[in-house]
Amino acid sequence: MSEQNKLSEKSKIILGLIAEGHSYSQIVDGHSGISYLDIFNAAEDALRLNGTKSDYETRI
Repeated sequence: MSEQNKLSEKSKIILGLIAEGHSYSQIVDGHSGISYLDIFNAAEDALRLNGTKSDYETRI
């Protein structure tokens, strides 16, 4: 499987925390290595794997 067809470890962690019900602020405040940008990138990665373009990609 190519790298473009995989989630990064950080994205897996972030998406797992979101799935458990953690808010973005809880994730950022509780994990020093995670920023809001990392959360947005994880969502972008998940959309890419699903074959869905984000609004940002569509606008560009």
